[in-house]
Amino acid sequence: MENNNKKCSLNKHNEKDAIIFCKSCSIYMCKKCEAFHSELFNHHDTIILNKNNNESLIYYCKEENHKDELKYYWNTHKILCCVSCISKIKTKNDGKHSECEVYLINEMKNNKQKEYNDKMNDLENNNKKLCNIL
Repeated sequence: MENNNKKCSLNKHNEKDAIIFCKSCSIYMCKKCEAFHSELFNHHDTIILNKNNNESLIYYCKEENHKDELKYYWNTHKILCCVSCISKIKTKNDGKHSECEVYLINEMKNNKQKEYNDKMNDLENNNKKLCNIL
């Protein structure tokens, strides 16, 4: 089974390929570690690794009872959050955070990439202008 070459998180087994990821513990496990883990923590949420899993596996919310991926950035307070966090923020705070800015992480990434590209283009244009002057 291909697993994107993820290795076991246990130092003693870090040369062994991981076969599973525990979202509750945020660790990768080889077959031997998984056997112990499943005996001790059979209620944990795990993902079997295969070629379709991607790097985002390690970005799960650590809040109690939240099993969601961190897909949002709460810009006002500068923290990453999941959909359950957003729901909790909006319902339990009586509108205190209604003005807060929350963005999808991918949107922020695309916006920052565009800003970076625009600034690089400006720098290149300014450099050309300077070279023409000199």
